[in-house]
Amino acid sequence: MGDGFFRLLEFIEHTGTITGAAAAMGMSYRAAWGKIKLAEKQSGLALVTTVVGGETGGGAMLTPEAANLLQNFIKFRESVDIEVSKLFNKFFND
Repeated sequence: MGDGFFRLLEFIEHTGTITGAAAAMGMSYRAAWGKIKLAEKQSGLALVTTVVGGETGGGAMLTPEAANLLQNFIKFRESVDIEVSKLFNKFFND
């Protein structure tokens, strides 16, 4: 699970659908669904719940576990960016 996968989770959270998230990332629904299923298998966690269409339309939402993973990944990336900036400045601006 890397940056791309967590971007997919963010788009699912924002669009409320796997189709919308896939489109936002320039990938097919099938590819997005495959990434979700693989991550669920690897992590042993349910990450996305879906509601089949109907009168109000279908949708998808992150499970609480996925929302927690996403928030932790965002914090992790922020920390990495800070440290990379410090190292860059150390080697190229001092």
